Amino acid sequence: MNRLMEEIERSIKIFVHGLELFLEDPQNHNISLAPHLNCTANSDIKWSKGEHFFKYLRMVSIKEKGGRADLEFNPDGTLKYVELEVMNLNNMGFWEKIGIWTEDGLDIKDIVWPGGSPVPPPGVPEKFNMKITFMEEPPYVNLVPPDNETGECETSRAVRCRVAPRSAIEGFNDLRFDDLYRVEDGVWGVFENNTWNGLVKEILDGNADMVVTSIKINSERQKQRFTLLHGDWEISICR
Repeated sequence: MNRLMEEIERSIKIFVHGLELFLEDPQNHNISLAPHLNCTANSDIKWSKGEHFFKYLRMVSIKEKGGRADLEFNPDGTLKYVELEVMNLNNMGFWEKIGIWTEDGLDIKDIVWPGGSPVPPPGVPEKFNMKITFMEEPPYVNLVPPDNETGECETSRAVRCRVAPRSAIEGFNDLRFDDLYRVEDGVWGVFENNTWNGLVKEILDGNADMVVTSIKINSERQKQRFTLLHGDWEISICR
């Protein structure tokens, strides 16, 4: 909950800094950001100045305290400096932060294995095959075609997808996934007729160890113990 409150505070800070940049630009003196939206509209209505204001949000640069990376954004709106927390499920059944990954590398302390052991149980292989399923959701998970002539991925930071062999996923080579495939029914996961489909079904059926996507939480998904809410406005699903 503390991390969630921190991220809410950061989001407000980003919005305020974006407003300051917008107001400081003399080109915007006669532009109103009022959306003029209501809940009774019969058709889809888009905030006419939303894209224009988004430009200023992407320009935000905030110095962070406590050794955290500065808060800046790439041209597509994604974070420029990403931090990932490494969590360990302890013997009390609680997730404990044991490390952090940044652009400078991995800083991690000892992992506590089942039984409180500092080493893996006998017979546990040093490396096992990790099965990852995904559902594309730009700009978070991008599905891109390989080169038409060579058949290879156009970027060095992509891998072939098992289910969709004509496409590649950007960035997953860095994570060293062994088996990466697109969910076959092409949906995130809905609970219908007392059963799940999509990404959630893949986890429940044991077909995948982890899901990579941008997924929204709802009343049914939050009941599943393998869904973890993160402060960066995302949900991870893992076994």
